[in-house]
Amino acid sequence: FNTLPIIFLTNHSEKEVVEKVKKITSYGYVIKNSGEFVLVESINMAIELFNVNQKLKLDIKKRKKTEKELKISEKRLSTIFHSSPAGICINTADNGNFIDINEAFTKITGYVKTDLLGKEPKEIGLWYNDDELRKSEETLMNTGKISNVELRFRKKNGDIGFAMISCEFIEINGKQCVLTLVN
Repeated sequence: FNTLPIIFLTNHSEKEVVEKVKKITSYGYVIKNSGEFVLVESINMAIELFNVNQKLKLDIKKRKKTEKELKISEKRLSTIFHSSPAGICINTADNGNFIDINEAFTKITGYVKTDLLGKEPKEIGLWYNDDELRKSEETLMNTGKISNVELRFRKKNGDIGFAMISCEFIEINGKQCVLTLVN
């Protein structure tokens, strides 16, 4: 019943009757004695309305399915990010501001999120050697990624640490960022 367009052919033209018929999604409303042309065009419009409505329902169903799959994927990636034994940080590509870090990054460096978010690594003195950092940044800019490069860094307590760094560009909400794994 709900998958067919409905056309009412009636003598009633009262406002209350027309309003009741309007509440039905796929409808056409034709007053008797309107003529063959009006009847045929009303049928065509009702069928066209019905087809558009069916397509819209299908599009909405597909969008909801895609949104559900996206939420599942986001949850999965969030779980991987936060439970990874490798330190992970995400920085903006333009100025290096920290966007997010995971717990392993905190254990490796001693810095917690509130120490880093919105700040640049240079601002907190994270990198021990500017030349090492410059070379790594050049490699990242030229190749789009860094794989297992050893860098020295300064922990929050001032100790020097050694880490294998891998980085690559990612996009988050239309903004170019750098994903860094620290082992």
